Amino acid sequence: MKTKLFSILLILGTFVSCKDVSNEIQLPDTTIDPYSDSIWVKVSNFDSNVYLRCIYANGKDIYAGTDEKIYYSDNNGISWTYASSINQHGLRSICGDKENVWGGQSLYGLYQSKDKCKTWTKINNGIPENELIYSLSISNNILYVGTYGSGLYRSINNGATFEKVFDCAPEGEPIWKISSEGSNVVIAIFRRGIFSSSDNGITWSDISFKDNSEFYPTGLKIFRNSIYVSNQPYVYKKSVFDNDWKICNNNLFLWSSFNGIESKGDTLVVATTYGISFSTDESKTWTNYDFSRKKDLNVQYDISCNDKFVFSTDQYNVWRTKLK
Repeated sequence: MKTKLFSILLILGTFVSCKDVSNEIQLPDTTIDPYSDSIWVKVSNFDSNVYLRCIYANGKDIYAGTDEKIYYSDNNGISWTYASSINQHGLRSICGDKENVWGGQSLYGLYQSKDKCKTWTKINNGIPENELIYSLSISNNILYVGTYGSGLYRSINNGATFEKVFDCAPEGEPIWKISSEGSNVVIAIFRRGIFSSSDNGITWSDISFKDNSEFYPTGLKIFRNSIYVSNQPYVYKKSVFDNDWKICNNNLFLWSSFNGIESKGDTLVVATTYGISFSTDESKTWTNYDFSRKKDLNVQYDISCNDKFVFSTDQYNVWRTKLK
Protein backbone atom coordinates (compact mmCIF):
# COMPACT_ATOMS: atom_id res chain seq x y z
CA MET A 1 0.00 0.00 0.00
CA LYS A 2 2.85 2.40 0.86
CA THR A 3 4.56 1.55 -2.41
CA LYS A 4 1.36 2.28 -4.34
CA LEU A 5 0.82 5.61 -2.50
CA PHE A 6 4.44 6.63 -3.15
CA SER A 7 3.97 5.92 -6.86
CA ILE A 8 0.85 8.08 -7.02
CA LEU A 9 2.61 10.96 -5.27
CA LEU A 10 5.58 10.59 -7.61
CA ILE A 11 3.29 10.81 -10.66
CA LEU A 12 1.49 13.88 -9.27
CA GLY A 13 4.82 15.49 -8.47
CA THR A 14 5.97 14.88 -12.02
CA PHE A 15 2.88 16.65 -13.44
CA VAL A 16 3.37 19.60 -11.08
CA SER A 17 7.05 19.96 -11.92
CA CYS A 18 6.29 19.96 -15.66
CA LYS A 19 3.77 22.82 -15.61
CA ASP A 20 4.26 25.69 -18.03
CA VAL A 21 6.74 27.92 -16.24
CA SER A 22 6.28 30.63 -18.88
CA ASN A 23 3.04 31.49 -17.10
CA GLU A 24 5.09 32.72 -14.15
CA ILE A 25 7.32 35.15 -16.05
CA GLN A 26 7.62 38.47 -14.21
CA LEU A 27 7.66 41.23 -16.78
CA PRO A 28 9.74 44.37 -16.19
CA ASP A 29 7.85 47.50 -15.22
CA THR A 30 9.83 50.49 -16.45
CA THR A 31 12.60 49.46 -18.87
CA ILE A 32 12.89 46.70 -21.45
CA ASP A 33 15.50 44.83 -23.40
CA PRO A 34 15.37 46.43 -26.88
CA TYR A 35 16.14 43.04 -28.40
CA SER A 36 13.24 41.25 -26.72
CA ASP A 37 10.80 41.83 -29.53
CA SER A 38 8.39 38.98 -29.01
CA ILE A 39 7.01 39.61 -25.52
CA TRP A 40 4.11 41.75 -24.36
CA VAL A 41 5.66 44.14 -21.89
CA LYS A 42 4.83 47.32 -20.00
CA VAL A 43 7.19 50.05 -21.17
CA SER A 44 6.08 53.08 -19.15
CA ASN A 45 5.80 54.07 -15.52
CA PHE A 46 3.52 57.10 -15.59
CA ASP A 47 1.49 58.50 -12.71
CA SER A 48 -0.87 55.70 -11.68
CA ASN A 49 -3.51 58.21 -10.57
CA VAL A 50 -3.78 60.02 -13.91
CA TYR A 51 -5.70 58.50 -16.80
CA LEU A 52 -3.76 57.72 -20.00
CA ARG A 53 -5.88 58.89 -22.92
CA CYS A 54 -3.97 58.46 -26.17
CA ILE A 55 -0.92 57.01 -27.92
CA TYR A 56 0.68 57.89 -31.26
CA ALA A 57 3.65 56.20 -32.96
CA ASN A 58 5.62 57.98 -35.66
CA GLY A 59 8.72 55.92 -36.46
CA LYS A 60 10.74 55.55 -33.26
CA ASP A 61 9.06 58.66 -31.85
CA ILE A 62 6.21 57.68 -29.55
CA TYR A 63 3.86 60.15 -27.85
CA ALA A 64 1.52 59.42 -24.95
CA GLY A 65 -1.05 61.82 -23.51
CA THR A 66 -2.50 61.64 -20.02
CA ASP A 67 -5.06 63.92 -18.42
CA GLU A 68 -2.25 66.11 -17.07
CA LYS A 69 0.95 65.54 -19.08
CA ILE A 70 2.41 64.58 -22.44
CA TYR A 71 5.26 62.06 -22.58
CA TYR A 72 7.75 61.34 -25.36
CA SER A 73 10.00 58.42 -26.30
CA ASP A 74 12.58 58.49 -29.09
CA ASN A 75 13.57 54.81 -28.82
CA ASN A 76 10.39 52.79 -29.37
CA GLY A 77 9.27 53.15 -25.78
CA ILE A 78 12.42 51.85 -24.08
CA SER A 79 12.56 55.06 -22.05
CA TRP A 80 10.28 58.09 -21.65
CA THR A 81 10.64 61.76 -20.80
CA TYR A 82 8.10 64.35 -19.79
CA ALA A 83 7.59 66.59 -22.84
CA SER A 84 5.07 69.23 -21.77
CA SER A 85 1.60 70.07 -20.57
CA ILE A 86 -0.94 72.56 -21.94
CA ASN A 87 -2.64 74.77 -19.35
CA GLN A 88 -1.65 72.10 -16.80
CA HIS A 89 -3.45 69.45 -18.85
CA GLY A 90 -2.41 66.70 -21.23
CA LEU A 91 -4.20 65.36 -24.31
CA ARG A 92 -7.34 63.41 -25.05
CA SER A 93 -6.49 62.69 -28.71
CA ILE A 94 -3.35 62.85 -30.83
CA CYS A 95 -2.17 62.33 -34.42
CA GLY A 96 0.60 63.62 -36.64
CA ASP A 97 2.53 63.72 -39.89
CA LYS A 98 6.23 64.11 -40.72
CA GLU A 99 6.42 67.68 -39.43
CA ASN A 100 3.59 68.15 -36.93
CA VAL A 101 1.89 66.63 -33.94
CA TRP A 102 -1.74 67.58 -33.37
CA GLY A 103 -3.25 67.34 -29.92
CA GLY A 104 -6.84 67.70 -28.77
CA GLN A 105 -7.94 68.51 -25.22
CA SER A 106 -11.15 68.04 -23.28
CA LEU A 107 -11.05 71.63 -22.01
CA TYR A 108 -9.03 73.96 -24.20
CA GLY A 109 -9.41 72.86 -27.80
CA LEU A 110 -6.90 71.96 -30.51
CA TYR A 111 -3.12 72.50 -30.52
CA GLN A 112 -0.19 72.03 -32.89
CA SER A 113 3.44 71.20 -32.09
CA LYS A 114 6.38 71.39 -34.46
CA ASP A 115 9.06 70.38 -31.93
CA LYS A 116 7.92 66.93 -30.78
CA CYS A 117 5.42 68.17 -28.18
CA LYS A 118 7.81 70.49 -26.31
CA THR A 119 5.82 73.61 -27.17
CA TRP A 120 2.30 74.09 -28.52
CA THR A 121 0.33 76.64 -30.51
CA LYS A 122 -3.43 76.83 -30.21
CA ILE A 123 -5.21 76.56 -33.58
CA ASN A 124 -8.96 77.05 -33.65
CA ASN A 125 -9.67 79.38 -36.56
CA GLY A 126 -13.10 78.05 -37.54
CA ILE A 127 -13.60 75.73 -34.53
CA PRO A 128 -15.64 77.06 -31.57
CA GLU A 129 -13.47 78.42 -28.75
CA ASN A 130 -12.43 75.77 -26.22
CA GLU A 131 -14.43 73.07 -27.99
CA LEU A 132 -13.87 69.56 -26.62
CA ILE A 133 -11.75 67.61 -29.11
CA TYR A 134 -12.57 63.90 -29.09
CA SER A 135 -10.87 62.51 -32.21
CA LEU A 136 -8.25 63.36 -34.83
CA SER A 137 -7.09 61.92 -38.15
CA ILE A 138 -4.97 63.06 -41.09
CA SER A 139 -4.69 61.87 -44.70
CA ASN A 140 -4.13 63.50 -48.10
CA ASN A 141 -2.64 66.42 -46.14
CA ILE A 142 -6.09 67.09 -44.69
CA LEU A 143 -6.55 67.24 -40.92
CA TYR A 144 -9.92 66.07 -39.56
CA VAL A 145 -11.08 67.12 -36.09
CA GLY A 146 -14.01 65.48 -34.30
CA THR A 147 -15.61 67.54 -31.52
CA TYR A 148 -17.88 66.78 -28.59
CA GLY A 149 -21.07 68.04 -30.16
CA SER A 150 -20.72 70.70 -32.84
CA GLY A 151 -19.47 68.43 -35.62
CA LEU A 152 -16.50 67.47 -37.78
CA TYR A 153 -14.01 70.06 -39.02
CA ARG A 154 -11.26 69.82 -41.59
CA SER A 155 -8.21 71.88 -42.49
CA ILE A 156 -6.59 71.78 -45.92
CA ASN A 157 -3.87 74.31 -45.02
CA ASN A 158 -1.96 72.67 -42.16
CA GLY A 159 -4.29 73.94 -39.45
CA ALA A 160 -4.30 77.62 -40.44
CA THR A 161 -8.11 77.58 -40.90
CA PHE A 162 -10.90 75.03 -40.45
CA GLU A 163 -14.29 74.49 -42.03
CA LYS A 164 -17.17 72.41 -40.70
CA VAL A 165 -17.90 69.47 -43.01
CA PHE A 166 -20.34 67.50 -40.83
CA ASP A 167 -22.90 68.97 -38.42
CA CYS A 168 -23.88 67.03 -35.30
CA ALA A 169 -26.84 69.29 -34.50
CA PRO A 170 -29.42 69.05 -33.09
CA GLU A 171 -28.47 66.03 -30.97
CA GLY A 172 -24.88 67.13 -30.39
CA GLU A 173 -23.30 63.75 -29.71
CA PRO A 174 -19.49 63.44 -29.74
CA ILE A 175 -17.63 62.19 -32.80
CA TRP A 176 -15.92 59.42 -30.91
CA LYS A 177 -13.67 58.10 -33.67
CA ILE A 178 -12.35 59.15 -37.10
CA SER A 179 -10.49 57.09 -39.68
CA SER A 180 -9.20 58.49 -42.95
CA GLU A 181 -7.26 56.98 -45.83
CA GLY A 182 -6.70 58.75 -49.12
CA SER A 183 -9.93 60.57 -49.97
CA ASN A 184 -12.03 58.25 -47.75
CA VAL A 185 -13.18 59.42 -44.31
CA VAL A 186 -15.35 57.59 -41.79
CA ILE A 187 -16.70 58.95 -38.50
CA ALA A 188 -18.38 57.09 -35.63
CA ILE A 189 -20.79 59.14 -33.53
CA PHE A 190 -21.75 58.05 -30.05
CA ARG A 191 -25.25 56.44 -30.05
CA ARG A 192 -26.02 57.92 -33.46
CA GLY A 193 -24.18 55.92 -36.10
CA ILE A 194 -21.47 55.77 -38.75
CA PHE A 195 -21.07 58.09 -41.71
CA SER A 196 -18.65 57.83 -44.62
CA SER A 197 -17.29 60.14 -47.31
CA SER A 198 -15.28 59.26 -50.41
CA ASP A 199 -14.48 62.85 -51.39
CA ASN A 200 -12.45 64.18 -48.45
CA GLY A 201 -15.50 64.99 -46.35
CA ILE A 202 -17.47 67.04 -48.87
CA THR A 203 -20.46 64.67 -49.14
CA TRP A 204 -21.57 61.96 -46.71
CA SER A 205 -23.48 58.68 -46.63
CA ASP A 206 -25.20 57.17 -43.60
CA ILE A 207 -23.89 53.60 -43.20
CA SER A 208 -25.09 53.13 -39.63
CA PHE A 209 -26.21 49.89 -38.02
CA LYS A 210 -29.92 49.16 -38.18
CA ASP A 211 -30.17 49.75 -34.42
CA ASN A 212 -27.91 52.40 -32.90
CA SER A 213 -29.48 52.52 -29.43
CA GLU A 214 -26.53 50.61 -27.96
CA PHE A 215 -23.84 52.02 -30.26
CA TYR A 216 -20.72 52.91 -28.30
CA PRO A 217 -17.91 53.01 -30.87
CA THR A 218 -14.49 52.44 -29.29
CA GLY A 219 -12.45 51.65 -32.40
CA LEU A 220 -12.67 52.56 -36.08
CA LYS A 221 -10.38 51.80 -39.01
CA ILE A 222 -10.37 51.86 -42.81
CA PHE A 223 -8.33 48.85 -43.93
CA ARG A 224 -8.08 47.32 -47.41
CA ASN A 225 -11.36 48.69 -48.84
CA SER A 226 -13.26 47.77 -45.69
CA ILE A 227 -14.38 49.62 -42.58
CA TYR A 228 -13.92 48.03 -39.16
CA VAL A 229 -15.63 49.23 -36.02
CA SER A 230 -15.58 47.86 -32.48
CA ASN A 231 -18.79 48.15 -30.48
CA GLN A 232 -18.67 46.54 -27.02
CA PRO A 233 -18.37 42.73 -27.45
CA TYR A 234 -18.17 42.71 -31.26
CA VAL A 235 -15.94 43.78 -34.13
CA TYR A 236 -17.92 44.60 -37.26
CA LYS A 237 -16.80 44.86 -40.87
CA LYS A 238 -18.33 46.47 -43.92
CA SER A 239 -16.60 46.26 -47.29
CA VAL A 240 -17.47 48.13 -50.47
CA PHE A 241 -19.12 44.91 -51.63
CA ASP A 242 -21.40 44.53 -48.57
CA ASN A 243 -24.83 46.05 -48.12
CA ASP A 244 -24.70 45.68 -44.36
CA TRP A 245 -22.31 45.08 -41.49
CA LYS A 246 -20.93 41.64 -40.66
CA ILE A 247 -19.57 40.42 -37.34
CA CYS A 248 -15.95 39.30 -37.70
CA ASN A 249 -15.20 37.92 -34.24
CA ASN A 250 -14.06 34.51 -35.49
CA ASN A 251 -11.83 33.08 -32.68
CA LEU A 252 -11.36 36.46 -31.01
CA PHE A 253 -11.44 36.27 -27.20
CA LEU A 254 -14.85 35.25 -25.90
CA TRP A 255 -16.57 37.47 -23.34
CA SER A 256 -14.30 40.35 -24.25
CA SER A 257 -14.92 43.97 -25.15
CA PHE A 258 -13.03 45.36 -28.12
CA ASN A 259 -11.58 48.84 -28.23
CA GLY A 260 -9.04 50.57 -30.48
CA ILE A 261 -8.35 49.19 -33.97
CA GLU A 262 -5.17 49.87 -35.97
CA SER A 263 -3.35 48.45 -38.97
CA LYS A 264 0.12 48.36 -40.46
CA GLY A 265 1.00 46.69 -43.72
CA ASP A 266 -0.96 43.43 -43.92
CA THR A 267 -1.74 43.31 -40.20
CA LEU A 268 -4.95 44.41 -38.47
CA VAL A 269 -4.72 44.83 -34.68
CA VAL A 270 -7.51 45.19 -32.14
CA ALA A 271 -7.22 46.13 -28.46
CA THR A 272 -9.22 43.81 -26.20
CA THR A 273 -10.19 43.22 -22.59
CA TYR A 274 -7.32 40.75 -22.33
CA GLY A 275 -4.65 42.51 -24.39
CA ILE A 276 -4.43 42.55 -28.18
CA SER A 277 -5.26 40.32 -31.13
CA PHE A 278 -3.85 40.22 -34.68
CA SER A 279 -5.27 39.30 -38.07
CA THR A 280 -3.29 38.96 -41.29
CA ASP A 281 -6.16 37.69 -43.44
CA GLU A 282 -8.55 40.66 -43.25
CA SER A 283 -10.32 39.46 -40.07
CA LYS A 284 -11.15 35.92 -41.25
CA THR A 285 -9.10 34.59 -38.34
CA TRP A 286 -7.39 36.19 -35.36
CA THR A 287 -4.33 35.36 -33.27
CA ASN A 288 -4.78 36.13 -29.57
CA TYR A 289 -1.92 36.71 -27.22
CA ASP A 290 -1.84 34.34 -24.27
CA PHE A 291 -2.27 36.58 -21.25
CA SER A 292 -3.14 33.77 -18.84
CA ARG A 293 0.00 34.50 -16.83
CA LYS A 294 -1.49 37.81 -15.71
CA LYS A 295 -3.58 37.82 -12.53
CA ASP A 296 -5.78 40.68 -13.69
CA LEU A 297 -7.43 41.57 -16.96
CA ASN A 298 -5.15 43.66 -19.12
CA VAL A 299 -7.76 45.92 -20.71
CA GLN A 300 -6.29 47.88 -23.63
CA TYR A 301 -7.86 51.04 -25.02
CA ASP A 302 -5.97 53.17 -27.52
CA ILE A 303 -3.50 51.60 -29.95
CA SER A 304 -0.89 52.72 -32.49
CA CYS A 305 1.71 50.98 -34.69
CA ASN A 306 4.97 51.76 -36.40
CA ASP A 307 6.85 49.48 -38.80
CA LYS A 308 8.10 47.20 -36.02
CA PHE A 309 5.94 47.44 -32.91
CA VAL A 310 2.42 47.75 -31.60
CA PHE A 311 1.91 50.22 -28.74
CA SER A 312 -1.24 49.98 -26.67
CA THR A 313 -2.56 51.58 -23.50
CA ASP A 314 -4.35 50.43 -20.40
CA GLN A 315 -5.66 53.02 -17.96
CA TYR A 316 -2.25 54.21 -16.81
CA ASN A 317 0.57 52.67 -18.87
CA VAL A 318 1.87 51.86 -22.34
CA TRP A 319 2.47 48.27 -23.47
CA ARG A 320 4.53 47.09 -26.42
CA THR A 321 4.94 43.99 -28.55
CA LYS A 322 6.41 43.11 -31.93
CA LEU A 323 4.20 43.71 -34.94
CA LYS A 324 3.18 40.37 -36.44
